[in-house]
Amino acid sequence: MINFFKKEQLIEILKYSPAFLIFVGCIKLIIFYNLFGIRIIDYLDLTEVLISFFDNLINYLLTTIVPMLAMLTFFGKKIGEESQKSFTQNSELNFVERIKSDFKEFYILIILTLVLLIFQLVTNKWNYQLLCTLISYPGIYVIIFITREVRISYIKQYRYTIPATYINIFMMAYLFITLIIQNTFKEATEIKDEHKYFGTEIYFEKDTIKCDSNITYVGQTKNFLFVYDIQKHKSLVFPKTKLQKLILVQK
Repeated sequence: MINFFKKEQLIEILKYSPAFLIFVGCIKLIIFYNLFGIRIIDYLDLTEVLISFFDNLINYLLTTIVPMLAMLTFFGKKIGEESQKSFTQNSELNFVERIKSDFKEFYILIILTLVLLIFQLVTNKWNYQLLCTLISYPGIYVIIFITREVRISYIKQYRYTIPATYINIFMMAYLFITLIIQNTFKEATEIKDEHKYFGTEIYFEKDTIKCDSNITYVGQTKNFLFVYDIQKHKSLVFPKTKLQKLILVQK
């Protein structure tokens, strides 16, 4: 894994980046609105996915892709050598020994994740963002294990090793999606619990909604606007044809 990204292979993969961004955009919107009990796919056009996602896209790229590329630029050779050394050593072990070796590296995270999950099941107080964060780290090791096993299998059966570029892009995609899911839970928490849109005013033809600690603005698509009743745990959907004015206030 010394050569983290080969130009030809990277260009080949980047051809699929628009489809990947649409997929990730759909995941973000579905998770976000589902936290408010809204089936967003019933109100959303496919053309709106990237537009809705673009607001956060630059932030995600700056906080994941750019730092990782910088790290690989300055420390890529060292990391690659260590990764290759670890791969060689593990490939010489049998399957059970490889599992034991990996478990020693991340068993603490697994235990912490299980403890947190049990605690939240007992108390019924779900901190989805924290849970997602804890799960993501063991998830990295699981992906490393799976990709390594696939590489070993390919080498044994086909005398062919999967290029490191594909594996590293896969890892970056996983981290990218994980960060998006974490931020999605954070955004929902800010709206529900921290009253992000406190003071927002929504004017319709025959009604006016003023957002406070009981009711809040959630978001909108091209044709619909969404409001959430915090006390009743109920979402309200309004056609934007009836919307006269929206005064959006953010804390």
